[in-house]
Formats: sequence, structure tokens, C-alpha cells
Amino acid sequence: MRLQPEHGSYAGNFFNRLDHKASVPEIIDFLRGLVVDHMGLASIDEAHARPFATELAGFWRSCKDGRPAAGAGEPRRKQPREQKPSHAARGTAAKMLGAPSHMSDLSWIAGHGFRELVRREYDWFFVFTERVGLVVSCPWRLLAHGRIRVSADDDGQKFGLPAPVNAAQVATGLLAGCQIRAVSVRSRALDLVIEFDAVHTLEVFPVSSGYEAWQIDRPSKHYSIIALGGGELSRREYPE
Repeated sequence: MRLQPEHGSYAGNFFNRLDHKASVPEIIDFLRGLVVDHMGLASIDEAHARPFATELAGFWRSCKDGRPAAGAGEPRRKQPREQKPSHAARGTAAKMLGAPSHMSDLSWIAGHGFRELVRREYDWFFVFTERVGLVVSCPWRLLAHGRIRVSADDDGQKFGLPAPVNAAQVATGLLAGCQIRAVSVRSRALDLVIEFDAVHTLEVFPVSSGYEAWQIDRPSKHYSIIALGGGELSRREYPE
């Protein structure tokens, strides 16, 4: 991947700092400048930045120290096994920079049963067992055998019927007794697909570059996964 000029200058500056054994506070200051000034984010989490900067510096220097010394005729030293940042450090980096860490893995939802769909003033609320909830603020559709049975756009339409379509009521009737079999999220676009059984599939389509599209609440673990405008996932934790 080719870096843009301004990105390349930041990368070069950063590696130079690591090569010259910059202190942890200096690394944090650099990261703050990159994240806040250059990337336009509001802030960084200082508590998560410090352990990440410490491990990053140690990792870089261990790699540098393990390289053979330059110069002809010098014996070749055995290089140590490559060291990688720990899982905790990768998760810390993602949280500090506002990037998701395995957030698109929603496999934990599988097995939850569908309860009901509620139409609210500005969104739709899909209710599942164990108080798991899916809030949808963008278009959605429910398929049966691959065909559209009902969608958000159908709500309130008559289509020649005696009464307007109540999309929440129709979806609740179709999914009564169903359990979630699989969940997937399309990278970047954040389309959400929930498969209930061999018949029914719920598809959710973000359509805004600015507004939040959907949110999955997991009360038992005290957090929510939110699909932000523009294709980013965010994890929001809340107290017990």
C-alpha cells in the first residue's frame, strides 16, 4: 500500500523517534499529535495510550536489535524469533485510536431467540432473548426463501390491501419462535445480515455517511456495538 505524502512523513518521523530511543511520554505526545491534529479525532485515551506506547517501543527496539550488524566479513548472527505485540496491546491500540478490535465478530448473538419488533418514532427496535436488542435507524428488509416479505419502506403502505401494512406486526409474526443462526457484517459498508433459519433472513443497509445506522446492545456484558456513519464500528461501554 502506498502512503500519501503526509502519511509517509508521519511514519518516517515516528520510526526515527523509536530508533533514537524516544521516551514513552515522547511517543504518547507524538501519537496525540497524529490522532488529534492529523486524523481529526477528538482525543486519545491517556490510560490506554501509555501501556500501548511502552509495548510498541519495546517491540520496535527488540526487532531493531535482532538485525545483523552491517559490514562485510562480519559473522552473521542468528536472528531471534519474531516478536509480535500481544493481543491486549493490539486491542489497546484499536481502542485508543478509535478503531474496532474484532467488533465485526458478532457470533455471540447466535442462539438468541426473537421476541418482537417495535416501531419507535425515529427507529426500529428488534428485541431478542437475554435482553439483547438491535436498534435500526436505516432501511431493513426481511426475506423468506430469498424473497422480500416486508421492509421498513412497506410500513404504512396499503398496496391495495384493506388496511395499511404494519411492518413491525408482520415481521413479529414471521419471526415468532425463530432463533438466530448466524450473523455477518459487510466490511466498510457495515451491511448487517442476520440468518434465523433456512427460511428467514434480516438484512440491514446503512445509507448515510454521517448518521449512525444500527446498534446492537449486549446488556449482560454492559456494552453496545454501533455502526457509525462512514463505515466505522464503535464499542460503547456502560456501567453495570
